[in-house]
Amino acid sequence: MRSKSAYLCAAVLALAAAGCGVTDKLRPYRIDVRQGNYVTQEMVSQLKKGMSRDQVRYALGTP
Repeated sequence: MRSKSAYLCAAVLALAAAGCGVTDKLRPYRIDVRQGNYVTQEMVSQLKKGMSRDQVRYALGTP
């Protein structure tokens, strides 16, 4: 009887350990979304001290 419980315990532990490695496969697929604007050096060079928000948005684009 003791050997049956040892086999059962080993089988449960093996299944539990195998189940831990599968969790990455169960997640839904998510697409990487690129957010924000790409700011070039040319855009940055258009910025001047004292510009209004509207002028900066025009030069760099809206966030």
